[in-house]
Amino acid sequence: MNNDKEYDVVIIKDEDNSSQNYSNNNDKYRSLNEAINYDYDFSVSDLISEAWGMVNGNKLPIFIAIVLAGILGTIVSYIGQIISALVIAIPVLSFVVNIVFGAASSIFAIGVIIVVLKLANREKVDAASDFCQFTKYWVPILILSIVMSIIVAIGFTLLIIPGIYLAVAYSLAYWILVIHPNASFWDILEASRKIVTRRWFKFFILSLVLGVILFISAIPLGIGLIWTLPLCNFAYALIFKKIFEK
Repeated sequence: MNNDKEYDVVIIKDEDNSSQNYSNNNDKYRSLNEAINYDYDFSVSDLISEAWGMVNGNKLPIFIAIVLAGILGTIVSYIGQIISALVIAIPVLSFVVNIVFGAASSIFAIGVIIVVLKLANREKVDAASDFCQFTKYWVPILILSIVMSIIVAIGFTLLIIPGIYLAVAYSLAYWILVIHPNASFWDILEASRKIVTRRWFKFFILSLVLGVILFISAIPLGIGLIWTLPLCNFAYALIFKKIFEK
């Protein structure tokens, strides 16, 4: 009898552990619908202050990820420009090439987001290795980027204001893709739009303030970007975690 009871206890422990490992992401993050319905709020000044507190000791891995994203993005964009120039006689084809390669150059932003999220969660980070995890998302991010680029471009064509609204509203799309990679591109875009719209003006002010900070920090030979680029990334990581983490 004693042996049977000990055996039962062991089996229960094994099942609990496997269950926790299998549903780790589901336990940590809200679903798209849960996030859309979550009534969050934030202070722009408090968010930036908290993000600044996270910069010290975390600059190098983010800087490495940003440099890698910049180099790879520039190469892809340059290839796109060459191909576009070769087919310039066919305007429609040239336009399509610019859209596709412009979207492809955005794929590498996912690598930066992965590194930033791990740092924000106080996880161990290998900047180069973690950055390369973007390869798991390149197909959905390419589709997402193409569709988002076209929609925002159309928005800017329609008196500019719709384009500004959409550019801000889609600011969480890439972040959402990282934790919900199996969601459709439209569900991700709509989730970002609905979530951001709840506090759209604050997101707009946040983007303006961070933009000014980046501009000013870039003036002295760009040295200040070593601090401000991590600051901007952590600011978005914090609001993203506030909305999606259970």
